[in-house]
Amino acid sequence: MSAQTVLGINFGASASSVAVITKEGLADCIANDDGERQISNAISFNEDQEYVGVPAKSQLVRNNANTILGFRNLLGKSYDSVSSTKPQFDSAPLVAGPNGEPAFKVTTASGEKVFTAQEIATKYLSSLIGFASDFLGRPIDAAVIAVPSFFTPEQYSALEKAAKDAAGVKVLQFLQEPAAAAVAYNLTVPQLSTSSGEATAPASKTSQDRNVVVLDVGATTTTATVVAARQGTYVPLAVERQTGLGGESFDESLISFFSKEFTKKTKAKLDPSNHRAMMKLRLACETVKRTLSASTSATCSVESLSEGIDFSGSINRTRFDLLSNKVYDGILEVVKKALKQADVDVLRVDEVILVGGTCKNPTIGDRLASVFPETTQISSQIDADQVIARGCALQASALTKLSSDEQSYISSTSSLSDPILTSQKATSKPIGLLVPAPTSNGASASPAIVDGKIFVTVIEANTPLPARRIVELPYAKDASSVKIPVYEGSEEVHVEAPPPKEKKASNGDAGSDDDFSDDEDEEEETRTAYVKSTTQLANVVVPVKGAGTVRLTIIIDKDGKIHIEAGQTGSSEVQKVDL
Repeated sequence: MSAQTVLGINFGASASSVAVITKEGLADCIANDDGERQISNAISFNEDQEYVGVPAKSQLVRNNANTILGFRNLLGKSYDSVSSTKPQFDSAPLVAGPNGEPAFKVTTASGEKVFTAQEIATKYLSSLIGFASDFLGRPIDAAVIAVPSFFTPEQYSALEKAAKDAAGVKVLQFLQEPAAAAVAYNLTVPQLSTSSGEATAPASKTSQDRNVVVLDVGATTTTATVVAARQGTYVPLAVERQTGLGGESFDESLISFFSKEFTKKTKAKLDPSNHRAMMKLRLACETVKRTLSASTSATCSVESLSEGIDFSGSINRTRFDLLSNKVYDGILEVVKKALKQADVDVLRVDEVILVGGTCKNPTIGDRLASVFPETTQISSQIDADQVIARGCALQASALTKLSSDEQSYISSTSSLSDPILTSQKATSKPIGLLVPAPTSNGASASPAIVDGKIFVTVIEANTPLPARRIVELPYAKDASSVKIPVYEGSEEVHVEAPPPKEKKASNGDAGSDDDFSDDEDEEEETRTAYVKSTTQLANVVVPVKGAGTVRLTIIIDKDGKIHIEAGQTGSSEVQKVDL
């Protein structure tokens, strides 16, 4: 049987993308016939012509009533539940369709027509799959499609039907967007945690045991998802979503700025009710915003903006950032709320993954870096607007390597729920070893060290169950036995206030109100994250002979019961403790 041809599809609310696996085995987004890798979720009807993507969005200037936007989130819903939804940019009106479905009314060359949201989604997906098929030179068999975390089972079913109706494409799996981002960054491959010695064993958690924030800034919504990445499985700790905050918020800042510039230069007022003028300016400002993500300045040029007057103006990134300061603050607030909801301190976040074209704006990364410690990685190595589609393509490629029975099982059991972001039972506290602390480089001053011992985590808090971790510990050559104290810990943050600033005498008059220099920076408090041992679970004694290492295995079953096994590496004799 020939190999399946599969895609990764990011079906966004305002734009979508398609990724494939290249001959080199890498995931890459492909462009449509217009050279777009991000295809606007827009379909427009003009007489006997039908447009999709940017050509359709440009129809909003003069043909807005026949241009359809915002159809993704209407899938699987009833008209009554969305009847109050206002069409974006005065696009095609929302009406009640057959069987109470939400639909759009447009006028074509053959007269007035009503298309349901399901039909429009099918048309749109057909276009995506069509150009992918042309690019690859063969029909598409299946796909992994990314969906937002708020999608309901009814919406999954509607999307699955749209993909099948579009081109007979089978949905191998639906992947929640944060999980797709995780796959793109290769954080779902389990690794073995090993150690290099008692004093530092294990030296650090593996790259797969991480606390990750996925920040997705869409066109109209910003979502921050805090997840615990544990050996290839992602457990959601919190999701914070703010509608009305996103890429279009930056557009509004630019529209306001250039509207004032137009009036200043021409003395002609740009009336907000002038749909054509405002839509022209909006489309131009979207281009300016994208340019500022890669350059320090950009020019906004619009022919016949209003009253037949051409307009050209420029803006630099510094001015843009000042205009958008409230938007940046809002994005950071979403992240902070998500962390508070998850009860995760910023010091315990290992990585922030940036998702969405808006996150290509470098200031967002800079502002995040000011909130998180230097040890937190702000990940933007993959184009933010391609992350999700690439993750879906990698997942699709992995699924095709499974047997047909395994694929059928996943399709039947996981297509309507997330396969990677799970809500299964997880550990509430870290479990690890209490080992001798290093004494060099002032390490003894660390708040993590108590009575010369330090807690070293083996199994992180929020690790999904069942869990299994293995470490190897060296011991002294002349040892006849090795004691391994296993503890449960508590995550703590030590806060140290800055030392009081010394007064500097002025003109020999000590105690003056002017003793402090105004230009000196105030020192900030020092915050240090560590794990404190709280409860001893076991003290395993392992008999040993000669030089070598002790292999320790900690297992927590699905019911939360702990099983410990320890023995000299290479020996069949193993000490077992069941708690």
